[in-house]
Amino acid sequence: KPKPLLLSCGASSSSTSNAMIPLPYERQVQLPANSTTTYYRMEEFHTENTNSALLSLFLLGDSLDTKQKATLAFLHMLMKEPAFHELRTEQQLGYIVFTNVQSFRDNRKGLFVLIQSDSHDPIELDKRVDAFMGTFRSNRLISLTEEEFET
Repeated sequence: KPKPLLLSCGASSSSTSNAMIPLPYERQVQLPANSTTTYYRMEEFHTENTNSALLSLFLLGDSLDTKQKATLAFLHMLMKEPAFHELRTEQQLGYIVFTNVQSFRDNRKGLFVLIQSDSHDPIELDKRVDAFMGTFRSNRLISLTEEEFET
């Protein structure tokens, strides 16, 4: 049975003197086991702020072996530039578009896509990431030749 994820959220800001302002809140939310999509909205301190963000995590499971870890790193290497190009440059979804591999304390690993946007809400960003992943799978992964794999 998959372990539920624990989402930790907090907010802070600093002044120009780099003195930290105490966190106004910190929350931990246990996400439902086997959930595929969870949206979590945090209170905004500045109501005129139009920014939103999406962290789309593709969790691969417990205790990956060396081959699985290498496959995950290879997948990230293949998709990093196309994800930035498509989601940031072509679709202009946000000013931050970032992909990476994430390790968790309980030995689970996953691949994530992070987008910060002032023009799209998280639900729209999620749809665009899902569409990119489907296109990337069919246009790049499935068509990967042995020669491309070797280089």
